[in-house]
Amino acid sequence: LFQKAFQQPYLQKFMLPIQRLDYMAWYIQNYLDHQEDYRSALSQIDRPATFFIGEDSKLYPAQGQKLIATSVPHAKTVIFKKSGHTPLLSEPRKFSQEITRFLNATNI
Repeated sequence: LFQKAFQQPYLQKFMLPIQRLDYMAWYIQNYLDHQEDYRSALSQIDRPATFFIGEDSKLYPAQGQKLIATSVPHAKTVIFKKSGHTPLLSEPRKFSQEITRFLNATNI
């Protein structure tokens, strides 16, 4: 049932990351108890950075992601207007184009 649901993009937002119940329990526990604040570390990034932001993310609101991205010097943001938390799955063509653009620009 899980494998079939993962083949349907509109169902993925309800399924990820619950392929395994033990992983789901671990994920939820870590999400709820996470105390780290990475903002100061992010502001020290001195390499090219691009933030891929799903406009409809239920996990991390786009406005907060945009705010974090502005704290990284010379960072670029790419907004995925039709995506939630997984633009790779919901907008694969645009994601591929943008990751290729990033890699080509950084000579990786």
